[in-house]
Amino acid sequence: MKRNDYILALTSGFLTASENKLEQLFSEFEQRFELKQPAKPNSVSIGGRSVNNEETNFFEWIHSLRKEGIKSIDFIYQSLGSEDLPSHIIGAFAGVEEFLLQVSTATRIRTYSLKTIYSPQYEISAADFIELMEAQSFKKGLWERVVYYLQESNSLNNRPGFEGAKVKEYISNPEGRETFNFMLSQLVEEIQIECTVFNSKFIIPDKLQKFFYKSEFFSRGEFEKEIVYFYPVKEVTGKDLLLLAEAQPFSQEIWERCSEELNNYPDPDLPAMPASSLKEFIGGLSIDKSSSASNLVSRVIRDLCQDKNVKPIVPASVKECFGPDELEEKRARARSKGDKWYLTANQNPWELYFFEEVPNPSSVKAPRELLGIKKEYQNILKEASVFAEKIQSGFQEAFGLGACLLSENNLPDGNFDEGHWSDLAAALKEKGFTDIALNNLQPVFYIGHDFKKFGWSSSKIYGLCAFGISDVFGGMGSWNDIYAGDEQDKYQKISQTLFTTMKEFFGAQLAFR
Repeated sequence: MKRNDYILALTSGFLTASENKLEQLFSEFEQRFELKQPAKPNSVSIGGRSVNNEETNFFEWIHSLRKEGIKSIDFIYQSLGSEDLPSHIIGAFAGVEEFLLQVSTATRIRTYSLKTIYSPQYEISAADFIELMEAQSFKKGLWERVVYYLQESNSLNNRPGFEGAKVKEYISNPEGRETFNFMLSQLVEEIQIECTVFNSKFIIPDKLQKFFYKSEFFSRGEFEKEIVYFYPVKEVTGKDLLLLAEAQPFSQEIWERCSEELNNYPDPDLPAMPASSLKEFIGGLSIDKSSSASNLVSRVIRDLCQDKNVKPIVPASVKECFGPDELEEKRARARSKGDKWYLTANQNPWELYFFEEVPNPSSVKAPRELLGIKKEYQNILKEASVFAEKIQSGFQEAFGLGACLLSENNLPDGNFDEGHWSDLAAALKEKGFTDIALNNLQPVFYIGHDFKKFGWSSSKIYGLCAFGISDVFGGMGSWNDIYAGDEQDKYQKISQTLFTTMKEFFGAQLAFR
């Protein structure tokens, strides 16, 4: 069972546990999670937004909801799939938020999304970074570069931008925290590059020295030949490419090398052909058809210039279409130097799983009833097991075990401890399951011991075990990596139905009404 799913199940247990067991349960699970200090260094903690909209720890969050009088809870699966990317593929990505927790109390209904928050990768904070920037003599130009890279990252990742003049405020607030932490290492490198280009010393105040180090391992060193940088920056026509190639003193080599590359590395936009024919073909390309050719020709010119230790000759008519310009070339050469300062990694990392309230949830899918979805889940597991056996996949037993655990026929009751496992393993062997299948089930089974502490029935916990053993989506070598040949369409259909039904069953299993 994935950690996020385990925490959802754990939360269901704490929200519904009898009052006389609650403090004992907190005491037992504090051995595994930090429940009273969110983002505690060197720990995995849980927190949530309280009924007063304040960030708080898991202990206080649970108590604040229970004090309002819990009437029901639902874990609602929200499919994120589309025609281009089905849910069983998207759901395998780390960090995807699929469930909404809806808690109905005597006061109101609240909806939460479980977010995973990691500690910054580096020791230096936003306040420290601002102090570093303010210590530079060339700080105005450096802040402009910082704004440029932060805005670029936001644009590429569909995050909202910010007003450049408020960059210090932006990186210090929660809204800019993710972008800043993600970009921090690059920002530190780029401000050093900018200092080099404009002959300004990179200054590290004494109090910030502890956040930096130099490493020979990362040094790029010096090269025997001067590196050549050359690439397209604007669209050109095929005739422009001919003009560029013919301006080089080794133009015939350019076409021969281009032809050779296309033979070795086929390009869907450029057919492989002899050098003379390729030259004629590229020369006839319109501006909207020449992108691949432009990349190929400029790359070959760059490599040949590198071999011959010369610089590309760019005719005036296409001067603006190829880079780098003088400033960007200086930056590129500065990047090739290894004598830089690097950031010290965070020595006290943490993970925080935080229940963030969704203020105005819209289009929330109605939860499924357990009885109906359980039968659907069992049926699709059986179908998946038969199909997996047909295509000779080892996942056949995983699906078969899930279906068996849901049936509960002749499965022993118990506390999900060692004695209980021995009884279950013997029963499953009689049903024909192999030692490999049992070894895969065993860690999932023992998680059930945790949920027995909440007083959950064996039937309910077996359902969670069925979910855990059949959740084989995601990661290398998973069910998502299967190719079923002529049966691929059926494989996709079964996978999609299984994944969706599995998730809906899990949510229904944790619900309380």
